[in-house]
Amino acid sequence: MTWLQLRFICDAATAADLAEHLSDCGALAVSLDDAEDEAIYEPPPGATPLWSHTRVSGLFPREDTPQRLLAELERRLAPDRLPEALVEVLENREWVRQYQDAFTPACFGERLWVVPSWAEAPPLGPAQVSVRLDPGLAFGTGSHATTRMCLDWLSAEDLQGQLVVD
Repeated sequence: MTWLQLRFICDAATAADLAEHLSDCGALAVSLDDAEDEAIYEPPPGATPLWSHTRVSGLFPREDTPQRLLAELERRLAPDRLPEALVEVLENREWVRQYQDAFTPACFGERLWVVPSWAEAPPLGPAQVSVRLDPGLAFGTGSHATTRMCLDWLSAEDLQGQLVVD
């Protein structure tokens, strides 16, 4: 099966409206992400901030036509203009497998390995240890700087006989 994806880059106010309109037009999924490299820090309770340049993507069944969708989005956004659209046809993939392939065992410091459950652990040196941990929302892969710093710090600590809580 193939999918039709519409992507737009726009300001925060337009992004919020556009995301709602994409859903109303039958999008199976709508995602919003940073189109540049703008940090958003902890928002106040109840606030949902968006980036000043937000990428809004809508995923539709391939049977839909870009012409129909874009015309409907233009109508819904009027009198405002619809941002320029990037239209892509996406081939179906084994999404779980693709996700898993992106995460391989990673070493932090000189002795701590984080190994996803689906990967084979590397041969460990005498002082090395591995932790089986799948990337997710509660714990990442070490690609984020703060996670990497914590893992590097843990690697250097003598935790023999210690209880550690995350």
